[in-house]
Amino acid sequence: MRFLSAVQIEQLAGIESRVLEDAVVDKLVAGAAVQDIELSYEDALARARPQSAEQA
Repeated sequence: MRFLSAVQIEQLAGIESRVLEDAVVDKLVAGAAVQDIELSYEDALARARPQSAEQA
């Protein structure tokens, strides 16, 4: 029987984490509703800004 080293365990954990992240993104994208709208650059930035930043 062969045991994994600490480095190998860390590498596997990193791979597992990336695979899980990809699965979450795929699930979110599959359920996303996309809507095309025309905005000026300034309006797009204003919409992306958090509400609290506008009030400050």
